[in-house]
Amino acid sequence: MRAAQAGDPEAFAGLVRRHEGWVRNMLCARLGHRGDWEEACQEAFVKAFASLGSLREPEAFRGWMRTLADRVAGDLKRRRLSLPLPEGEQDAPHEDRLGREERRSAVARAVESL
Repeated sequence: MRAAQAGDPEAFAGLVRRHEGWVRNMLCARLGHRGDWEEACQEAFVKAFASLGSLREPEAFRGWMRTLADRVAGDLKRRRLSLPLPEGEQDAPHEDRLGREERRSAVARAVESL
């Protein structure tokens, strides 16, 4: 944990591997749609990495991460509810909307990996 807080990306990758499963499960239960919970999971860990230095008690990481992921999920839900569908998508078949969400998530993951 100390190495991750010092900016060691490999140490942080270890934290991600150790905690990613329960974070994904929590977000899946909260958000339901795969594209949404995958996006929220990535965003939560990106935010965690950016603010890891503010965590004063390393043993509190799990609770801190839970709170962070929960806030990201709430923010994502609010954004999704406030964004109108583009013209013509209101009448698109369900499978087409899911395909667009999957592509949007794939693009977000690709951008995050840069």
